[in-house]
Amino acid sequence: DALLSELRNPEPEIREAALDIISQSGNRGAIPGLMDAAAQTEDEGEKQAIAEAIEYLKLPSLTETLTHQRSTGSTTNRAQ
Repeated sequence: DALLSELRNPEPEIREAALDIISQSGNRGAIPGLMDAAAQTEDEGEKQAIAEAIEYLKLPSLTETLTHQRSTGSTTNRAQ
């Protein structure tokens, strides 16, 4: 919640740092707050950055991907 509140900080550097930390946290619970922040900002660049953070948080984790692969029997190596 403290980081989400910093998305409304008047200093652009603080907002950017807060968004970076939220993105790196992997906390999907932050998505509704990010959506609210995107709706409240007038800055198109910030809207885009927040949208990208939301999409990043929606990505499956490595653990989720591996669990899914095990449950479906998929062992395809896409790196080849």
